[in-house]
Amino acid sequence: MKKVIVLLLVALMMFSTTAMVFAEETTTEVTNERPERTNEEKRAAVTELYVTYFAEGLDAFNEVIEAHKSFHESTRTERELFKADVLAAREAFKESVKAGDMTREEAKVILEQAKAENVAVKAEVEAIRLLKQADVEANKAEMQVARESLRAALESEVIDNALVASILNQMTGLMNTHLDIDYLYYDMIHELFDTQDNII
Repeated sequence: MKKVIVLLLVALMMFSTTAMVFAEETTTEVTNERPERTNEEKRAAVTELYVTYFAEGLDAFNEVIEAHKSFHESTRTERELFKADVLAAREAFKESVKAGDMTREEAKVILEQAKAENVAVKAEVEAIRLLKQADVEANKAEMQVARESLRAALESEVIDNALVASILNQMTGLMNTHLDIDYLYYDMIHELFDTQDNII
C-alpha cells in the first residue's frame, strides 16, 4: 500500500496540465491571428500557407499536429486514471486501518516513510522537468526565429515561393522535434517509476 501511494502521488506531479500546447502556439504565432479566433480557424490559416507555398509538405504538417494532439489527449486520460487510483489507494489504506490490518501507529510510520521517499522521487522528477524545460525553450527559440523569417518573407514586395516553402518545411521539422521532446521525457518519467517500483 505504501508503494502504491508514493508512486501514484508523485506521478501526478509530472502529468499536471501545462500551459503550452505547441500546435496551437504555432498557428497563432505564424499567422498573427487575434486571440479570439478559434483553433480551427488558426489551423485553417496555416493550412492555407502550406497549400499555397508548400503543398507537398501539407500531409507532414497535419500528421505532426494530429500526433501532438493525440499525445496530450492520451496523457490527459492517464492523469485522470492516476487521480482515480490515488483516491482508491487512500480509501483502501483507511479501510486497512479500520479493519485492523494495521494499527494507527503502524499506519503513521508507513505514511512517514512514504513522505521521505516521496521527497527523493520528487527531486528526480523535478530534475527531469528542468531538463525538458530547457529543451522546450531551445526549440521555441528556434521556432520564433523561423516565424520571424516567415513573416519577413511573406511581407516582401516579391514573395520568394521557394524560400517560404523552405521555412515551412523547417517549421514542420521543429514541430516534430518538439513532439520527440515530449516523448523523450515522458519515457524518462515512466522509466523512473519502473525503477522505483522495483526498489520500494
